[in-house]
Amino acid sequence: MNFLVIDDDVLVRLDYESQAEDLPQHRFEFAGSSREARGVLNKMALDGVFSDFDFPGERDSNSGGVEFYKEARRRSPTLLFFFISGHDATHVLSVLAKNGITDVPAENIFSKPMPMAIATLVHEAEQGYAPRERGTQTVIKTATGPGFLGNLKFQI
Repeated sequence: MNFLVIDDDVLVRLDYESQAEDLPQHRFEFAGSSREARGVLNKMALDGVFSDFDFPGERDSNSGGVEFYKEARRRSPTLLFFFISGHDATHVLSVLAKNGITDVPAENIFSKPMPMAIATLVHEAEQGYAPRERGTQTVIKTATGPGFLGNLKFQI
């Protein structure tokens, strides 16, 4: 499967790259800007995107996540797309709604820091990402190593 991971913070991106090394059966591309992300979108079919919410965009300093989401959805309406943000999901959903985006479920918005980010994206893509009822638990089993905490349980 092919995944794109977007974050303008170099250290965060390096952490994600380290996590991806433990999943060699998948292809990962990493981008630090809207321009880089569009370049990846132009050159390969993607199964999933994991994007920082606030990163520099073409319009202003924090619109990259919104801009890229619109572009990715225009090209592939069913693309699995997760946002990660320092803001809570309510704030992210509010900003998305102000930009005409109402199809992002709260379950697709994660708070930073998220040490299991890459494993979460891959797990959801492998499961075919079927929305689940709130309150069900998902357990993601991963290899141990730098950047990993073993098993992670979270509520969605």
